[in-house]
Amino acid sequence: MNIHVLAQHCFYSPHSENKKNVRPNGFNRELVYKNLKRTAEKYNLVITYLLDTKYRNGKKHFIEEDSTNKIIESVGGTGATSFTNLLNYVKNLKLDGNDIVYMVEDDYFHLDDWPVIMLDAFDIPQIDYVTLYDTADKYYGMLPMYN
Repeated sequence: MNIHVLAQHCFYSPHSENKKNVRPNGFNRELVYKNLKRTAEKYNLVITYLLDTKYRNGKKHFIEEDSTNKIIESVGGTGATSFTNLLNYVKNLKLDGNDIVYMVEDDYFHLDDWPVIMLDAFDIPQIDYVTLYDTADKYYGMLPMYN
């Protein structure tokens, strides 16, 4: 069972300007990138970075500073378009029936052993979707499924 890690990055996200999206002190996407890279390398996982270049404006993204990173560029500009570009990339991958495709955004922190957690979850019969995403809506009773 192989895990294909696809990490979405962008230069600018209109969604991040939402005042409700308050980040913890010290949060930044470069720390998130380093966290994912470190934890994936611990398990010899390769990450493909899907970089939305819509708002590049002549700048270099920090993921481009490491020449060993596999980076696929596309022009999106919105979360929906970037996600569609990611899905089109996945559609063209040569996958084995047991392969796992892990799609992650550029603001997700990971526990050190997340690959083990993911593989354990897929060992459960009839499981075909797992998320490592943890969000406040699961703790405040906003969604009945988490009561």
